[in-house]
Amino acid sequence: MRGSDGKIYGEQAEARRHVHGEPRVNRPYPDPALLAAGIPQDLPLTVTTPFKWLLSPPLQLGDVVLLHAQHEGGPGAFGDDELECRDLFIAVRHEPSTGRSTEFAHLQTCPSEYAYVYRSVSPPQTVAGSDRHFLMHLEEGTYSVGIFARHTHLYKVDDDRITEVGRWDGHVHPVACGVEGR
Repeated sequence: MRGSDGKIYGEQAEARRHVHGEPRVNRPYPDPALLAAGIPQDLPLTVTTPFKWLLSPPLQLGDVVLLHAQHEGGPGAFGDDELECRDLFIAVRHEPSTGRSTEFAHLQTCPSEYAYVYRSVSPPQTVAGSDRHFLMHLEEGTYSVGIFARHTHLYKVDDDRITEVGRWDGHVHPVACGVEGR
C-alpha cells in the first residue's frame, strides 16, 4: 500500500493487487493463483467455497469454527455501479490426521441475484447453552431508499450443513427470541 509519504508498503498486498487487481474477487483459500505468483498462503486451512474476505473474526462453535465471510455477487439489479455482496458462512473442522482445518459446509444468507441490499450489521453471536447455534442481525433495503427491514436469524451448524432454524423481525436479543439455552 502507498503511504502518505509516497512509499509503497505491504509487499504481499501489492503482489495480490498485481495478480487479481482491485477489489479482491471471490477466491478459495489457499488461492492457486496467489500460490503460483509466489505469495505464501500458509494458514492450516482449506476452504473451497470462493469468498471475498472475512467480515469478522472466526467464531468457535464446539468442535467447529465458523468463518463469517463476504461473497461478491456482481453488479446490482438496479443498474447502478454498486456491487451486491452477501454474507456467507463457512464451517470448518480440524482434521488431526492432516493438521488442517477443512470446509465441510457453507450457506449464503441471500442469493446474489436478489435485488435488494441484504447485509449483516454485526458479527455472529453464540447462543448460551448451545455449541452449534448462532444468531445474526441482518438488514434489508436499497442504496437509494435506505433500510426498510431488520431481521434476526438463528442458524444451526450440523455435521454436514448450515441451516436457518429461526427468524424474527427486528434486532432481537437471544433471550427475547427464546433461544438462550438451546
